Amino acid sequence: MLGSAGPYDDATLQLLIHHLKFRGVRRAAEPLAVLLARYVREVAVDISGYLLIPLPLSGRRRNERGFNQAEEIARYFIEHVPLSLRTDILARSGHAKPQTETANIAERRRNVLGCFSVLKPDDVYRKNIVVLDDVTTSGATLSDAARALRSAGARRIIGLTVAKA
Repeated sequence: MLGSAGPYDDATLQLLIHHLKFRGVRRAAEPLAVLLARYVREVAVDISGYLLIPLPLSGRRRNERGFNQAEEIARYFIEHVPLSLRTDILARSGHAKPQTETANIAERRRNVLGCFSVLKPDDVYRKNIVVLDDVTTSGATLSDAARALRSAGARRIIGLTVAKA
């Protein structure tokens, strides 16, 4: 299951996401998290008791940026939707090119295939999980993260993003 709070072509959403990711304006995560929390309430999906796992960046991208934008959004999100935030469970191995630089859905899937691993399988076994990211296009990145979590025994996995491109 995948849900997005809004369309990426919304000018305000796009501006906030760009300021967060590319200009390092971490406070831009707060209104994005508020929008995401409002979306969760409106769709009335009961995610109480789920673990919240922000999609990890590659080590290289995290070092370049200095932070993970999904983690920043998640930290504000849990102020509105009380979930257990875990940043130590899912890891991203290697460094793939940005999904925005791929030509099509098939290339996006190949680009991220097998790039996620679960560091603490016992912590996800038979658990329900929300994987959070800022933007999704094809869903390939979230799908690969879900594949890794399912392999570790996660029960139910919901992908949640601020925007859908």
